[in-house]
Amino acid sequence: MLALLDTTDLRANLDAAVKTAQSDAAKTTQTVYDGQLSIVQGNEGVLSAQASLRTAEQTLRNDRANLVRDQQLIVQGRRWRSRSYSSSC
Repeated sequence: MLALLDTTDLRANLDAAVKTAQSDAAKTTQTVYDGQLSIVQGNEGVLSAQASLRTAEQTLRNDRANLVRDQQLIVQGRRWRSRSYSSSC
C-alpha cells in the first residue's frame, strides 16, 4: 500500500515564501540604489561646497588687496594734503 501525502499546503507555503523572498530582494535592490544615489548627491554637495569655498577665498584675497590699496591711497592723500597745506601757508 502506498501512502500519498497531500502537499498542497506545503506548496502554498513555498510559493508564498518565494514571493516574499522576491519582494524582499526587490526592496533590497531599491535600497541599494537609493543609498548609491544618496552617496552621489552627497559627493556633489561636497564638491559644490568646495567650489563655493574657493570662490569665497578668492573674494577674500581680492578684498584684502583692495583694502591695502585703499589704505595706501588714504595715507598718500593725507600726505598730499599735508604738503599742499604747508606750502600754501
